[in-house]
Amino acid sequence: MLNICLVLLLLFSVVVVCAMLLQKEVFTKLLFLNTSTSLTSLFICFLGSYKVNSSYIDIALIYFLLSVVGNLAYLKYFLQKHQKEVQNEQQ
Repeated sequence: MLNICLVLLLLFSVVVVCAMLLQKEVFTKLLFLNTSTSLTSLFICFLGSYKVNSSYIDIALIYFLLSVVGNLAYLKYFLQKHQKEVQNEQQ
């Protein structure tokens, strides 16, 4: 059963990455990036369960927390950039 979960997560990750590459909007790409990091964290957790090693869960938790911080930083940067562009268009 765990093998099936790992394979499904890998397939879903491939679909998410392909959809991310086809998008043109930055904010949509950031949403797909957030989804892919969450799927990667789940994959690491399932892999740790498969190998019966609890240190994988710690690594997955750290990876997930760092990805959330990174995504927030990307979002803040692009929101500020977008607001500057809107202000320049209005002037």
